[in-house]
Amino acid sequence: MSFAQSGTITFNITSGEGGQAGEPAQVDARVRVERLPASREVVLLERPADGEWRVAGYGPTPGGSGEIDLRVVGGDVYALAVDDYGVQFVGDLAVQVGQRIRPMQYTGWVYEITEAGQLPSVEPAWWAAIGENPSQPLGTARAVARRYFQPIALGPGPVEVV
Repeated sequence: MSFAQSGTITFNITSGEGGQAGEPAQVDARVRVERLPASREVVLLERPADGEWRVAGYGPTPGGSGEIDLRVVGGDVYALAVDDYGVQFVGDLAVQVGQRIRPMQYTGWVYEITEAGQLPSVEPAWWAAIGENPSQPLGTARAVARRYFQPIALGPGPVEVV
């Protein structure tokens, strides 16, 4: 792709607007982490015969499974399940229940807010999940430590063209 002049170009890689849209398809996605169903965002990548990777679709797996709509052009489809990495710690940030915060220096843990509030002004001494993993103060909010799992990939796999 080349451009003769500067400007803003918009291309929707999900719907294919501005290029080849592909055929509508669906995939049944099931995600397990440590043998248990896990809610994750799943991104489906396709590698057609020309070898250029494209995003074919994405969607959630609430409770560990979900049907995801995508558009395919006849290539191999791979699934990538991504854990919630949260937002990096920012002093005095207002946080809501369910939001995840990660330390500035990643340690393998993210912190899920269990009671809304405000983060402390300076980054705290982070903790690991121990035992029953009780909620701990995090500024005026409270949080529990959650292990962050690196993305899980699978493929190529079958899709159902609809």
